[in-house]
Amino acid sequence: MLEVLAEGHIRSARAHGLRVRDVIIYYALPLAIIPTITVIGVGVGYLLSSAVLAEIIFARPGIGKLLYDSVTVRNYPLVMGAALVSTILFIVSTTFADIVNGLLDPRVRDRM
Repeated sequence: MLEVLAEGHIRSARAHGLRVRDVIIYYALPLAIIPTITVIGVGVGYLLSSAVLAEIIFARPGIGKLLYDSVTVRNYPLVMGAALVSTILFIVSTTFADIVNGLLDPRVRDRM
């Protein structure tokens, strides 16, 4: 946020007499939140991939435990299905993050 507040258009908005609160909410916050949304979108995908280890250690039912049990009994169609569902969830989370970034950042919106 501090880097965004030091940019030229933020200083120009303050110089034109806008209130500091309005400058932060309408100009700085949408630009500062973009990296956070990207990290969260990719983090959701990694969270799903690490679910296998957590579900096995804590004996919780879920897609990770299902995947592990399917591998141990060599149920390959179920392994492929669980991998497909995990992949689709990863793709959906990163695509959603990219769409939100496109809505917030006009530079990204022009490239879409």
